[in-house]
Amino acid sequence: MRPFCAQHCRALHVDCDLIIFGGTGDLAKRSLLPALTNLYERGELGAGSRVFSASRRPLCNDAYRRAMAPATPSRAWSRFAERISHHTVDIADGAGFSSLCHALEGAGGRARLIYLSTLPELFVDAVRRAHDAGLTTDSTSVIVEKPVGTDLASAASLNNQLVELFDERQILRIDHYLGKARVRALAHRDFAALTKGGAVQITLAESQDIGTRGEFYDRTGALRDMVQNHLLQLVCLVAMRPDTIDANAAKLEVLRAIRLDHAPVWGQFDGYLDVDGVAPASRTETFVALKLRLDLPGWKGIPILLRTGKCMASKRSQVVAGGHVFDLGTPGENAYEALLLDALKGDCGKFVSREEVEAAWRFIDGLRAKRGDDRPDPYAPGSEGPEAANRLALTTGVPWR
Repeated sequence: MRPFCAQHCRALHVDCDLIIFGGTGDLAKRSLLPALTNLYERGELGAGSRVFSASRRPLCNDAYRRAMAPATPSRAWSRFAERISHHTVDIADGAGFSSLCHALEGAGGRARLIYLSTLPELFVDAVRRAHDAGLTTDSTSVIVEKPVGTDLASAASLNNQLVELFDERQILRIDHYLGKARVRALAHRDFAALTKGGAVQITLAESQDIGTRGEFYDRTGALRDMVQNHLLQLVCLVAMRPDTIDANAAKLEVLRAIRLDHAPVWGQFDGYLDVDGVAPASRTETFVALKLRLDLPGWKGIPILLRTGKCMASKRSQVVAGGHVFDLGTPGENAYEALLLDALKGDCGKFVSREEVEAAWRFIDGLRAKRGDDRPDPYAPGSEGPEAANRLALTTGVPWR
């Protein structure tokens, strides 16, 4: 279990250093640097805080700052950009690590974060080379982006390798949904009572297709891309006891209590096979709907419906219970602000424990093993998914909202 890391809690407004492996990537530009800029502008980062981008791209500092600047640079960005530097580092062969270490000399007592925003297969090499180069200290935490593995075996292997280099309290497995204010608020409601014996519906729908991610998505699919992390974490927040003290332990209890209550619905939007990078006869699902039950006190007879998909009628993230619709989206919110701030404080309550990750994969692996070779049901782009998903919802007596 992962208790609140009080003994490592750091005061706000202190200087800190953040190393972003994959610092030239989309996540850094779209989410991480804007979040850090806002924290810095509000004074929640010390004035001497620094960001070190690390990637293979050979950029000088000015070129990196221009490449990562928002479309309309603000005064806040201009001020914070002075704290950012870029370092050419090759994780595969180790080139550039000594130079990065030299840039950090004399700052051993600062809070330090290493953010793994690179390809998952490079996670271990990145932290191992950072450790061997002297970039890690007792006050260093490492943030691990999803996916943490592709199945239970690979997740356990990654976790085992990480704990060879860090204490478990230093490893922060991130799910950005847990940084959303409306998502966190779910944990304070008694959904079992709110349903009044009806079903809970959780929907994470996207109106867009998979864009240029054909090769990646075809290896992954909706089950591993969305259900294993975001949707199962939402189930945990809905089902855990309100205002629990140890969130990680409460979520783990829920994950271990999840049972499949009906055959899953697998879907694939029409036109998916024409996307670059997708195999001609791919059976990868772009839509999943599940009906679950929980072996927990107070949840007997209350089904939980989950669905997620690409190319659906509209983009929405919501929980429906007892006739109430809880919209989980907040326009303009950057969920990484809350998570990065907690990471710097040493508060691991909004991060996912090793036990949670592996319990989720155990459930997902079971679903994949039972799926068989049937093709997913086709559905039209702009629809609500396959017709079978509507029939699944009606087994609870209520259609999808």
